[in-house]
Amino acid sequence: MENNSVDIYEEYFANENCKHKEDAEFKILSVYRDSCEVKREIRNLSWSLDGCKIAAAYKTYSCINVKDNQYYHSYVWDIENSNTPYCVLIPDVPINCVEYSPRDLELIVGGWSNGQIGLWDVRTSGRPQQLSPITECHKEGVSDVKWISSKTGFEFFSGSTDGRLYCWDSRLMSKPLQSMSFDQDTDSSNPSNVYNITCIEYDPTLPHRFMLGTEQGMMLSCNRKFKDQSEIISSVYNTEMGPILTIQRNMFFPKLFASCSTWGVKVWSEDLSSSPMLNLISADGYVTDAAWSNSHASFLFVTKSKGCLEVWDILVKNKDPIFSFKLEGDGLICVHPMQNGDQIACGTANGCIHLLEVPQYTTFSSKHEKNMVASMIEREGKREKLLEGMTREQRIREKRPEKEENMKNIPSEEDNFYCLEDDNNINKADEFDSQFDFDEKLVEEEMDHTMPEMPFFDLQFTDSLKLALKNNQHKHS
Repeated sequence: MENNSVDIYEEYFANENCKHKEDAEFKILSVYRDSCEVKREIRNLSWSLDGCKIAAAYKTYSCINVKDNQYYHSYVWDIENSNTPYCVLIPDVPINCVEYSPRDLELIVGGWSNGQIGLWDVRTSGRPQQLSPITECHKEGVSDVKWISSKTGFEFFSGSTDGRLYCWDSRLMSKPLQSMSFDQDTDSSNPSNVYNITCIEYDPTLPHRFMLGTEQGMMLSCNRKFKDQSEIISSVYNTEMGPILTIQRNMFFPKLFASCSTWGVKVWSEDLSSSPMLNLISADGYVTDAAWSNSHASFLFVTKSKGCLEVWDILVKNKDPIFSFKLEGDGLICVHPMQNGDQIACGTANGCIHLLEVPQYTTFSSKHEKNMVASMIEREGKREKLLEGMTREQRIREKRPEKEENMKNIPSEEDNFYCLEDDNNINKADEFDSQFDFDEKLVEEEMDHTMPEMPFFDLQFTDSLKLALKNNQHKHS
């Protein structure tokens, strides 16, 4: 019989534009508010692997005489319950960053502002289950933590502004497994020569590579498998836009990554370290965070200090976002899309988490979008290499006139050769003439003593005379 089965999951209208205005706007699904009486901002967000919970790190910059450490509490929220937190993380000092384990749904690691690392099991609220000793941790506040791919699945990185990167095992946090330092030059004893780490980028698809953002505006592409300390940094990218806030790779093209600074967002390719491919700059406030879309290869979500959430499409236009949504008046601090879904979480400066449903046109990618992005990467790469070659040639031409002027003042090698040869010939001729410069009186005296007196006739005359006498004798005979 003929097979009449129908694919019930087929998307018939995936490439059509939204016809209704409400389908083209962000929708606020829920708001999770901070219950603390002191105003705190959300420094970092992290989704659980199943997308059911959000961990948030709260921090205040107010000078408070703290009797109770309730101002240091951070929360884990269940997205289905916005009234009370699912779990309370209680540290001794404020938490700078949190990160959910990609393998265990209940483990969260957090970096403290005093350099320590805490590990929580969200099934039991309160104090951390494990805490790194103060003597074996960072000397300054932890700026970022990232779980890494390993055989055990329990290892993670921690970076700090003290210029060190530690690798930890969450099962035993008494001492880091590995310590890496990143110095700007060979003089590692000078603390001012280190790169101050502000963020870490790690992609599980590239297990032996990671990237670091620094306060100096440099991005360091690093290698985990190294034999010598000097082999850690493989390449350096200079953004020239101040401290790096975020680095994130594109989910579809790992060689494509975005860097976020307060002045804008730059899109880079690993093959081009001299300059970025794209500069995304808008005038509506400072940039606070940026993240790639997990469903579109060309979409970027950018948060601004004036409370706007912007959507950029690098295929459509690079000067302005394709969509801007005013979310909060106090400003947005961070953005984190759900790994597998159409929701994103935004943290604000007043301690709120906004859970948004992204528009329909951002959830379905066109069939040719990946090919278009790949061709754009290739085209922009060729253009950047061409511009780099032109600038190099221009620098050589600028240096060439100076060399020509200097060469005019300096005689050529051929001229020097002939000049030297003429001088040598003249000197030899003078020496030769000087051999015949004698005093006439001395010569005459010497001739008188050495030369004997000669007769008037010479030898040739006597020979001719003898010959004539012989001829006369023959005639008479």
